[in-house]
Amino acid sequence: MRDAFQPTFSFFLFLLLTKNRHDPSTSARPTIKAWVRDSLRVSLRLCARLFLHSVAQRIDSGHSDGMPDTLDLDPEWGAIDLLEDIEDTFGIKISDDEAENCCTVGDVYNVICAHLPQWDLQDGNCGSSIIFYRIRSALRPLEKREIRPTTALSAMGQSPSRMFRTIETESGLRLPSPSMTWRGNIGVVILTAGVIFTVIAVFAALWLTAVVLGVIAAIGLAIVKTDPCRFPKGVETIGELVKRALPLNATFLVEAGGRPADRWSILTALAGEHGSLQPAAISPDTYLHRKSLQDACAA
Repeated sequence: MRDAFQPTFSFFLFLLLTKNRHDPSTSARPTIKAWVRDSLRVSLRLCARLFLHSVAQRIDSGHSDGMPDTLDLDPEWGAIDLLEDIEDTFGIKISDDEAENCCTVGDVYNVICAHLPQWDLQDGNCGSSIIFYRIRSALRPLEKREIRPTTALSAMGQSPSRMFRTIETESGLRLPSPSMTWRGNIGVVILTAGVIFTVIAVFAALWLTAVVLGVIAAIGLAIVKTDPCRFPKGVETIGELVKRALPLNATFLVEAGGRPADRWSILTALAGEHGSLQPAAISPDTYLHRKSLQDACAA
């Protein structure tokens, strides 16, 4: 859900640029009616894009050789969010020039290696053990001795979303994001559309309409919050959850005296959180977004 609301930022930028826009050949500004019409057209396009992106993520999660090798990040915000997450995780600062030259996951990996050539040589306690005992301590409904790496997550008796929230709150760990069901995806669309149309109504001084749309947005938020979600693809046991959580908690492990995962594992785990591919399906040649892939094909 991390990238779910990125199109909304584009819409707000559209509002700021067009609210006072006028034809330079005349001194007349656009009427409220014309501005609302243009805003509705753009917002409907963004909502459709958001819904199709949610569908694409569900399809691309089962990545096959016949599908484009790309994370399918939003060209405007997705790559920026991923690079910021990488900076926070590794404690580095990626320059603008380095970021502009990153078209593939391999390019990003080379930047990380240039900043941290000794990362993979770190020593410490077993990171997997530290993560496992943290997760086991957070799952209090069962006796600790009954929780083993082979224990099925479905045996915990909680929905994936509730279980992951509990573990993250109790342990302080970052876990892989559970997958939304169709119910959650519909809630995201309703919430985003409600927020967008509410803003349009407020700008147009349609106060009653704004209230109604605000209620619709609240309903969408409620649907998202109550979505039980599904466990991430390939994560069915405690051991598999530990394996996926290990590269997402590099900073925590270093501070706890543990041995973090290698640079590539951390990068693919972060890319999997932001993009539409599973970490195991990501290669150095995977493009960050379709625009880079299209540019490469056209070259």
